[in-house]
Amino acid sequence: MYTSNTGSGTITQGVQQSVELFTLSNPEVTTVNLTAVTYPNPTSDYVVLAISDANLTDLSYSLYDLQGKEITKGQATQSNMQIEMQHLAIGTYVLKVNQNNQELKTFKIIKK
Repeated sequence: MYTSNTGSGTITQGVQQSVELFTLSNPEVTTVNLTAVTYPNPTSDYVVLAISDANLTDLSYSLYDLQGKEITKGQATQSNMQIEMQHLAIGTYVLKVNQNNQELKTFKIIKK
């Protein structure tokens, strides 16, 4: 005898927020107030990395594809860094933020 369960699902429309994959991979750092903001996410042009803790220094970022290939990297020298994405293919990317070569946060960015 074969039985089938069918259920109903819903699709919700709305604004998609930045997705934070991992917070504070360095447990010694407990005062980090770091956010990544996209306009919008999914994005087609760029990602803004907004750093709201002025005490953080020597920050860098790296953008990777899902295969782990580094696409771009740079120093986060301003409180609002714009990372260009218009030249990238549609897909999902990972943005990692580091301090002194230690990973602080990782974000999932969707390129449409």
